Amino acid sequence: YGSVITALESYLGDAFKYHVINNKSYFYSFLKNYDFKGEKKYDLRELGLQGNKIGEFIENKIKEIMNNIIFHKVKLVTELYKQILNIDLPYTIMDFKDSIQKRHDIFHRNGKNIAGIDIDIESS
Repeated sequence: YGSVITALESYLGDAFKYHVINNKSYFYSFLKNYDFKGEKKYDLRELGLQGNKIGEFIENKIKEIMNNIIFHKVKLVTELYKQILNIDLPYTIMDFKDSIQKRHDIFHRNGKNIAGIDIDIESS
């Protein structure tokens, strides 16, 4: 159960990162639309010291930021896909919220919910 949900999260994250890094339009869209709140600000000296490698420096910082995005937050993922890639994920992806929470409880709470009650997984 947990592996299936993890595969979905991984796909959403890997696909997003792939397209941002490999498509200049999406890369610039990320730079323009991503909320960099809390990210370090760089001054001209720091950027200038990168010399001819400034583009590589920025790309590496963007990769670092994307690697820290939590792709199991469904609302955030749908917003990122819309704002950055201009893709409307189907609204039915919100149906995975409960499954994602169960996966979280299975992996991080030893199969119990926050109240300590065992998670019941049944095949449908």
